[in-house]
Amino acid sequence: MKRILGQNLIITVISKTLSFLAAFYVIKILSKEDYAMYNRLLVMLTFLPYFEIAISRGFFIEYPKSLHNKTKEESEQLFLNYSIFILVSYLILGAVIFIQDIPQSLSFCAIVFGQFLFTKFIEVAFTYYNSHLKLQQMLNIKYVTDIVTPLITIALVFAFQKAWSVFAAQTLVYACIIIFLIFKNKIHTSTVKFSMPLFNRNIKFLFTAGLLIHITGWLDIALLNCDKIFMTNIVTNADTTANYCFAWNIANFIFIIGASIVGPYSQYLFKDLATQKFEEAALLIRKLNKQLLILMGVCLIGALVCFPVLIGFKSYEKYNSTYPIFSLLIFGNAAFAFMGIYKYYINAMKLNSWMLVLEIILLGTAGLVFWFLYTQGYALHYFALSYTIIQLLFFAALLFKVKQNISTHRLTAIATK
Repeated sequence: MKRILGQNLIITVISKTLSFLAAFYVIKILSKEDYAMYNRLLVMLTFLPYFEIAISRGFFIEYPKSLHNKTKEESEQLFLNYSIFILVSYLILGAVIFIQDIPQSLSFCAIVFGQFLFTKFIEVAFTYYNSHLKLQQMLNIKYVTDIVTPLITIALVFAFQKAWSVFAAQTLVYACIIIFLIFKNKIHTSTVKFSMPLFNRNIKFLFTAGLLIHITGWLDIALLNCDKIFMTNIVTNADTTANYCFAWNIANFIFIIGASIVGPYSQYLFKDLATQKFEEAALLIRKLNKQLLILMGVCLIGALVCFPVLIGFKSYEKYNSTYPIFSLLIFGNAAFAFMGIYKYYINAMKLNSWMLVLEIILLGTAGLVFWFLYTQGYALHYFALSYTIIQLLFFAALLFKVKQNISTHRLTAIATK
């Protein structure tokens, strides 16, 4: 476990450093109008996968269980049917990219479509390896996706200095990985045959298992992006949108770094909860929080010191008014990183209905607050402050609920002895 976490941390540090460089170069070459359009496209790609209607959420939860509770053939059938469904649904959803009002060429849309489709295939590979606890194989792919992709992005942006090169880099790298996995290192070799009745049964099963998690997941990502969604869809001034998205995108690296630490712990938490080992689960969460506290502390201090240096360069002086926004957003993103393991706990313990109500309340509150600030002409840092307060409230509520649930199970275990 320590070796896996160590490798994961190394990948995270290197990849995020390279991603920083790639992001900064993209910001440098794009005008504010193009950068605002680029962010609108990113928001669309963030939410488009959620129209697959809960199937992936159900698969992420139920496939690891099937490896322990069902026969090998049943598990393989579930994987096969899920893969077929995902391929068809993403081909359909990807068509939306071509009918959007994107001021770019057809080839640009095709590149974005490739990224959208191939990213899902890589996600399926990660789920497979995670479920089988083949974490080293998963890390081997991450070395390529997280380190090679930013390098290719920098090279293509340097060579062509066009927005399409950002998407082309990931499309190219992911396509090569998929080809390698198919022909050299097959993810899944199965003798099971396709059966329409079994297909319908498995998809219905995954839909039922994942629906509530899917809804809360959709609201979860909406809460993470609520201010950016508002800026890219409601605010019409490109300069305002670009300024806020610049600060948001840089601050979001804080969340990405934290989330990469949380990920490897998820399957171990699921295993502890599935075997009713709540004491071990509590210790796992406590251990993770200590690591996150140190990591987030270093990241926050580094961000506050380095960001003024960044916007001091001539290439980025067009964003020199964004420091107050950035300095608030990083704390909201750090809070969101801490929430990750608590959300895994909520999902595993089927407390999704409670989180669903909480997210609806917070998202509705965020929308009303942002609309008030927008109509009253408040400065952008008030949006960032409101966003951070909402994330801190969300984290506090999750922390209280999980601690309460663990305490209840502890008391139940004592009473039954």
